[in-house]
Amino acid sequence: MSSRWTWIFGITLAFAGLIVVFFSHEISLWISPPKNEVAVGPVVAKVTRAEGPVSVLHRGKLAAETGLTGQPLHHRDRVVVDRRGVLSLSFDSGYEIEILPQSEFVIELWSETHSSSPIYINMVQGDYRVISNGILGQLYMVMNRQIFVPSRRPKTPPLPLVISQTTGSPSSDVKTETSPEPEPIKGSFVEDLATEDQIKDVPATLDTLSDKYISEVIAAQREAFSRCQANAVRDNRNAKGNLLFGVTIDPRGVIEDVKVLQSDIDNPELVECARMVFTRARFPSFSGPPIKRSFPLNYE
Repeated sequence: MSSRWTWIFGITLAFAGLIVVFFSHEISLWISPPKNEVAVGPVVAKVTRAEGPVSVLHRGKLAAETGLTGQPLHHRDRVVVDRRGVLSLSFDSGYEIEILPQSEFVIELWSETHSSSPIYINMVQGDYRVISNGILGQLYMVMNRQIFVPSRRPKTPPLPLVISQTTGSPSSDVKTETSPEPEPIKGSFVEDLATEDQIKDVPATLDTLSDKYISEVIAAQREAFSRCQANAVRDNRNAKGNLLFGVTIDPRGVIEDVKVLQSDIDNPELVECARMVFTRARFPSFSGPPIKRSFPLNYE
């Protein structure tokens, strides 16, 4: 009799073991439910107030929905503030920003490899309010296809540089070829600069460069931008869409950094080609701080 019960007990244990093996994953989830994805990467801001529905996504996965007050935001976090939500952020630069209801934004370092890099908030939708200002040049907003410091919102958005498809022969060397330099513009910021060499050697006596002058220098690169599109057409690749570039103009008069802020063009080669055109633009040197500007570029 005892041997019979021993046999039954053994079969039961074996069956239980099979259940554990086959359903080990489900059992582990039941015992220890998965936690939300923990954000990694450089910290860029601190949440000082979060009320109502607010979601933080990191790399496309939900990182947090509750208990956000006092928590950090990381490089490339996407944040969604519901119509009943409230969110305030503070930054090491001294800025404090309130994100208004029904807003969505992505927060990033301008350069992930530099801890002192400026931070920019790319507003996908919605609006913000400045609670307190901080160190100028350490925080930027990207809205309406333009980049600006939070307290100096432009009244009108910039006109995009529109490039249309051409029927001319594309140049296969567009990425390495030096673009024609723009003719110098006479005016309050540039006086009596007659040649390209004079533009490069002008002393740093200007405080800054005007928006009008910067736009005209970039617009003078139209032919190079057009060659990028012509190459895409030749290769039967996507050659239409809208781009938004952010650039940093060094006081030496060179563009030291070009960043793609927004793009709806599924053609990395065209985007990179256009980015390289910006790097070849040259300006007079100036004595003020580096200039950050955004440039909408539309390929039609």
